[in-house]
Amino acid sequence: MKTLNTKLSDTLSTAHSIGAALILLLLTGFSQTFAADRALFQLNGMDYLESELPSGSQLALYELDNDYYQKVQLLIDEALFDIYLDEEAKREGKTRDEIRTARLLVAEPDESSVRGLYEVLRGRIKQPYEVIREQLAEHLHQQQIDAKKVELLADYRRKSAFRILLPRPVSPFVAIQTQGFPVRGNPKAPVTIVEFADYQCPHCKTASQTVKRVAKRFEGKVKVVYMDYLVTGSPISRLVAQGGVCADKQGKFWAYHDLAYKHQHELSKDSPVDLAEEIGLDQKPFKHCLKSEEAIAKVKQAEQEARRLQLNSTPSVFVNGKRVVLHDIEQDVIEAVEKALK
Repeated sequence: MKTLNTKLSDTLSTAHSIGAALILLLLTGFSQTFAADRALFQLNGMDYLESELPSGSQLALYELDNDYYQKVQLLIDEALFDIYLDEEAKREGKTRDEIRTARLLVAEPDESSVRGLYEVLRGRIKQPYEVIREQLAEHLHQQQIDAKKVELLADYRRKSAFRILLPRPVSPFVAIQTQGFPVRGNPKAPVTIVEFADYQCPHCKTASQTVKRVAKRFEGKVKVVYMDYLVTGSPISRLVAQGGVCADKQGKFWAYHDLAYKHQHELSKDSPVDLAEEIGLDQKPFKHCLKSEEAIAKVKQAEQEARRLQLNSTPSVFVNGKRVVLHDIEQDVIEAVEKALK
């Protein structure tokens, strides 16, 4: 049986990249990096554990751990690709560069694809198509190469009994004060999704639509709680959020919420009243409530909870008190719900 050092030596002799060596050292030397409850420091002879930090600090540490984990994953991919190129070059009697070129060969993007990307980005780039076309084409071409590389690595992992030894960070459990905030779904559901969001945050619109679909998929087993966290600093967002409090008083928060996100790009200081009218709210009490101390205080209460948890972005989504890192939003939330249900 090979010893660990022998296995490392064999593998490193196959990979001619600093990245591969670095990753192998990371995997073997820091296997306890993300221990469930680490001792972080010692004071007066006593160890202080991660779980003894305030909730917000635990979440902030989790974010750092997760960022590190993702960067290690990228380095692992580079190391694996180097090993793959070496093996294929040896097998086919060619150079690494020849193998790389052949394996990552993709067609140039067609004109319609380049033009389509331009139309999507037109509002942001503010340059004529002819000026920016080559950069857009190069971007699309690189995307195709990256996708091909991901596909090759996925196949290589399957065939090579690959597994990451570095433990994945585990989100700490935090108790979120959700009492009194709007709930969608079965109030007694075993799984609670809490979403902190801003009505003028584009990703929040995507997240809210996704969470709604997930709640429908797990109907009866999931409830959703929405809490305002106005990271854009927009007075319009604040006014729309206060309108949500008033819509909730008339039992129509979710109709108001969904409509506000539907019209996200058109929101203005007049939007709360317009939205209220469209969903059939009683206008007189709504207008009286809109700028009331009650509405202002309710929005601030949600923001204070977000700041207590040291959240720094929206959307921030929790499933049964555990933060969900959002990459593929729908799949990530579904997996978190399924894990919670188990």
